Amino acid sequence: MPVVVRQQPLQAPLPTIRRSLLRATGRRLTLPAARVVLGHAMSKRARSIVDAPTLTLNSGHPHPQLGFGTYKVGFIPASASSAGGVASGAGDNAKDTIQAALELGYRFLDCAEFYGNEKAVGEAIVASGVPRSELFLASKAWSDTLYAGRDAIRAQVDKSLAELQTDYLDLYLVHWPVPGKHVLAYKHLEELVGEGKLRSIGLSNYTVEDYKELMEHAKIPPAVRATLPPPPQPFPPLATPPPSPPTQPTQPF
Repeated sequence: MPVVVRQQPLQAPLPTIRRSLLRATGRRLTLPAARVVLGHAMSKRARSIVDAPTLTLNSGHPHPQLGFGTYKVGFIPASASSAGGVASGAGDNAKDTIQAALELGYRFLDCAEFYGNEKAVGEAIVASGVPRSELFLASKAWSDTLYAGRDAIRAQVDKSLAELQTDYLDLYLVHWPVPGKHVLAYKHLEELVGEGKLRSIGLSNYTVEDYKELMEHAKIPPAVRATLPPPPQPFPPLATPPPSPPTQPTQPF
């Protein structure tokens, strides 16, 4: 079975940190000043994040056990439950927040088409100066793209690569198992693995039934199954694995 990734917010955006410093010091600090004030205090934490342990996926690639989620960072999609049907946010805020996260030591950035901020994430990566070899970049294809088919999926992967300013992604997921479409979508991702654009592929928000349907057709076993419940809730059950799947046993993230 694929490794299970538990997704939950771990980030403290720099604007929030600046407000905390304002309350503590009575001074409104600029972004550079806030970074200086935090630098010494956070150096030990930053090193612990950089050195976070990894899991080896069935693709043979390491997956960090600690990452920074980019959902609602600088941009709230119009269809998000809290958006009221209107997209909002500023790319500059997203860039500053992601750059601060990288300075604090985060190296795994969890992105997605739906999050609408991959361009800002890419700009933050370039501005940070962190080498690509130190990063683990993940993204996901949204439902509309899956429904549109092969050309749309390939175009979206290329768009993510361009906006994140990289020539490969460490992990790419089917964000939601669109009925009648998710199996073919996954097979298109398998093609992109063969082309070197994706190193590992996996699933997000899959039910037992969705997983069983996919495994009847998949050639590359999913490396990751992303799920949402925060601790201490148990992971939702997944299907009993096939007799001899060449995948990692399920592990907590």
